[in-house]
Amino acid sequence: MQGWARRALTFHLALTAGILISFVLLWWSPTFSFGDLYDIGPGTNKDSLVVSVTLLWCLVGVVLWWLSRRRVTSDTLVLLIGAVVISMVYLAFLREHVFFGDYRAFVGAAKAMRAGVPLPDRYIYPPLWAFFLSIVQGAVDDRASVLVCFVLNHLSIVGFFLLGSLFLSRCGLSRTFSALLLFAAMIVNVPILRNMVYVQVNFLLLDLVLAGVLVFRRSVLLSALLFALATHLKVVPVLFVPIFLHQKKYRWVIYYGLLCAALVWVTTLSGGIGYYREFLENLGQWHPAGLRSCSVYSLVTRTNRLFQSRLPVYGLFNLARVVLALWVYALSYFSIRREVFARSSRAGSAGIVNGLVPLMFLMPILSPTVWVHHLVILIIPAVLALTHMRGTRRLGLWSLGYFFPFLLPVFDFYPWSYL
Repeated sequence: MQGWARRALTFHLALTAGILISFVLLWWSPTFSFGDLYDIGPGTNKDSLVVSVTLLWCLVGVVLWWLSRRRVTSDTLVLLIGAVVISMVYLAFLREHVFFGDYRAFVGAAKAMRAGVPLPDRYIYPPLWAFFLSIVQGAVDDRASVLVCFVLNHLSIVGFFLLGSLFLSRCGLSRTFSALLLFAAMIVNVPILRNMVYVQVNFLLLDLVLAGVLVFRRSVLLSALLFALATHLKVVPVLFVPIFLHQKKYRWVIYYGLLCAALVWVTTLSGGIGYYREFLENLGQWHPAGLRSCSVYSLVTRTNRLFQSRLPVYGLFNLARVVLALWVYALSYFSIRREVFARSSRAGSAGIVNGLVPLMFLMPILSPTVWVHHLVILIIPAVLALTHMRGTRRLGLWSLGYFFPFLLPVFDFYPWSYL
């Protein structure tokens, strides 16, 4: 296997060199241009086309390099095949990407930071992501930041499969079984497709959180850094900090606070603390759509509007999310005490793993806006819950709960869109 892979890798590298040389010659040619070689079809996004072709070519090279240097075992083979198939499936969707997605908001915010003007009114993310994209724009051009969004979005999906499989194996499942379960969950999944369409950062957020848990035993500082970076993408990881306090990981909490402050300082080098003030103002003034959001807030407001009940909507929403949040924290505490998902003998970070799984439900509970693509945060809890189902009744309830957020194509009819 290794000898065959080395020969194939040599051929792949030679072919890659030939392609790059032809591009350079074409670039220097006074009579031809790249536009003479291709014609973009109707509805095709040229940026996503370039990214999908390039990533697929690189995927072949990485697989051949890996096979040429490592011996294949049953566990690694399942992981490798799963990662390759998931990558190829979603690269096919990326190839057909049309001009639509949230990455425009990211790129627009980066342009605003470069120009020194306020962030757009509907930009409700911490400024770090826009700051990073503004650096890319300044180093190359505006289009480069679009390509970066597409590339990182796809790589984070593949990374989620690998990190998620390791996280599931940390919970006592075999490496092969973990990969198979997560592969089945990812290969047909509506929220994942929506992340591909919108070019969101939810999987990058999840990758940082999962990696932060997985490396905790080896490096507390690195774990805190990964969580701090995730918090500066979206503020959701703040909800996970009580786990570390409960587990008396005070050194981690101190590192986390200091690194969050350091990232704020780095981000303000571009435009001062004003961008964080604008982020908080935008977040406070945010009013989600009535139907397309599947949040608790949207359910309350839509019900109030439809039946003209004149209910105290904000009070009911706040009461509902406080009660639900306290319930989820109680479940997290119960999970830690009972070691529901991970045993202490198997994982030094078992308490963090046990506490984190239930707390992933806090994001859709507390957020005033929950789009379907946000629900990827529930994939790990859903897969783990399946392994704990006993009896046909509970399995049936789990199947019903899994069907509505992950398998049913998105539609916006009250009240079904909230299921």
